[in-house]
This record gives sequence, structure tokens and C-alpha cells, in this order.
Amino acid sequence: SDTCKNCSWMETENSSLLVISNRLPFTLRRGRDGVLQRVPAAGGLVTAVAPVVAQTGGTWIGWPGPGISCSESLPGPDPSDQSPTASLQSGQIRPVHLTDWDYQMYYNGCCNATLWPLFH
Repeated sequence: SDTCKNCSWMETENSSLLVISNRLPFTLRRGRDGVLQRVPAAGGLVTAVAPVVAQTGGTWIGWPGPGISCSESLPGPDPSDQSPTASLQSGQIRPVHLTDWDYQMYYNGCCNATLWPLFH
């Protein structure tokens, strides 16, 4: 996993709504051709908030998942997608790439082992 030195992903232009979550509002997977594709997520946060982010021109910040390089561009929405994230454009998404160590210590350790049980 590579770490990006460029923080241009933090530039949110004119967005007034900023959502920061552990994950992006969709899952990224590789097709048979190796090209990244969006897979709709079905969580409550995504279902409720993604349409609002899209309509207001907001920005969603989160981890894109394992195996996604910071040099890869995020795919746009599939024209046939009817999920809550379908209207989110790639420019409204800011991925935060984590090293394996970051993922294990922060995401699995702090968030999933401590914060989630504490507040749910």
C-alpha cells in the first residue's frame, strides 16, 4: 500500500457539506479487465446522506479500501446505477489512502475495537 505525499485531495473547492467517514459511500472493485468499478453500499449513513451530499455539491472523505493506489482515478457512477450514491460524482469523493499498519491500528484497532463498541 502506498502513501500519498500530495494533499490536494483535501481541497474541497466550494463544498459546504463535508462528510468524513471510515469508508467511501461505495465499495471499489476491479472488473475482469482490471478497471475499478463502483459497487453500491447499503448502509444507513450512505442511504441517508449520499443524496444530500450529491444535491448540495458536498464532499465525502473516506478510505477507498484495500488495494487501491493513490495514483488511480476513482470511477464515475454507472449510468444504470439507481443506488443512493449514483448521483455522487468522482469530484465529490476524496479518498484517504491508508497503509496496512494504519488500517490495522486505526481502523481495526481504534475504530472497530474501541469506538464502535463504546458508542453503539
